[in-house]
Amino acid sequence: MLERLLDTVARSCAGSADVLLVAPYIKLPSLQRILDLVAPDAKLTCVTRWSPQDIAVGASDLECRAAIQARNGLFMLHPTLHAKYYRFDDRILVGSANITGAGLGQIPASNLEILCPPSSEFNAMEFESELLERSHEVSDDEFENWSSMQAIDLPAGWPTLSEDWVGNSGWRPRTRDPEHLRLAYTGNSSAIASYDERVLASLDILDIGVPPGLPPASLMLG
Repeated sequence: MLERLLDTVARSCAGSADVLLVAPYIKLPSLQRILDLVAPDAKLTCVTRWSPQDIAVGASDLECRAAIQARNGLFMLHPTLHAKYYRFDDRILVGSANITGAGLGQIPASNLEILCPPSSEFNAMEFESELLERSHEVSDDEFENWSSMQAIDLPAGWPTLSEDWVGNSGWRPRTRDPEHLRLAYTGNSSAIASYDERVLASLDILDIGVPPGLPPASLMLG
């Protein structure tokens, strides 16, 4: 059995003085597990990617910003982040795992993920330079705007996502019938005969990122 990736991270971060955590999706319980392993006086930088849809459905936790700031760390957003990159001093892990329960193997039905040292051809300094150049720190005013996203009323049928959800930016349709997307978006999921198809259609809507509240005629999903 593959070990939990949290154990891999734990070995890497022991005694680190400079920590950089990079992942598109970050949930507070998983982030806190890592922070508990990091020295209190370590230099700490966290880069993630927020979108209105992610925040509204709980794919990432806004509270992560306060957790990083409580350690005098820097919390930043990158608009197109997809990389998963963990650096503890000069120890680097790259792979597929977000900072979530499913990503780091903290829940029974975790994802099959990898985190491993990069090859010698990977230029970590160049990656970090480009990453930080296109990232920005979240100000208090901007954070207030993000906080308001939590109050968005999503259409009926959109699931509220828990600690084990991981988004899919390389979207491929799950549902078999495009009409199911329209039904899910407009709150008519009950018209889909299969319960499994209802769930898959709702997840497809989340991945596509259609803003809530559009009139059905504008969806052009049929």
